[in-house]
Amino acid sequence: WMKKYYGWCDLVTAPSETTKKKLLSWGFNDNIEVVSNGIDTKKYNPTKMNSKLKKEICPNGEKLILYVGRVTKEKRVSQLLKIAKILNNKIKFKLFILGDGPDLINLRNISKGLGLSDRVIIPGGYVSQEKLPEYYASADLFLTASTVETQGIVLLESLASGLPVIGANAEAIPEAIKDGKNGFLFDPEKPEKA
Repeated sequence: WMKKYYGWCDLVTAPSETTKKKLLSWGFNDNIEVVSNGIDTKKYNPTKMNSKLKKEICPNGEKLILYVGRVTKEKRVSQLLKIAKILNNKIKFKLFILGDGPDLINLRNISKGLGLSDRVIIPGGYVSQEKLPEYYASADLFLTASTVETQGIVLLESLASGLPVIGANAEAIPEAIKDGKNGFLFDPEKPEKA
């Protein structure tokens, strides 16, 4: 039904080349154009840095590693905890997981089980669109292990906020993250290499 419906359209937009290729491989017509979602750079930019917020999260000058998004199995947020465990004795950091979802309680339990309760902060709940840019601009880097991104708006928001991004080399993430230029990519099956 989707192919038939979209086949009637003069033009179909997709947020990334990856998504376009996937649609074509499913037999969609070649009436697809890639149109990236835009980011409001007046809203998301480095000037939104909030030193008070940063000090609240990292009172001892730790590096602030940020994840923003749904807390679900498909987003592989638990992989971030494996990365945090590897980093635990190497650098001073706080991993701030900002989002909500059905895997939240499980994630908190994993964090506790790994002995990361003092390193990982998982507040859960909603953050206002007015406050969100401050979290991005106050962080030192953005980290994602997701392998299901069709574009990854949080990646674009991070980059607009001046953050380097470390992300899984999967789906559309490499379209936004240029390894060694605005961030780094890692093998999603080898989080220890992140």
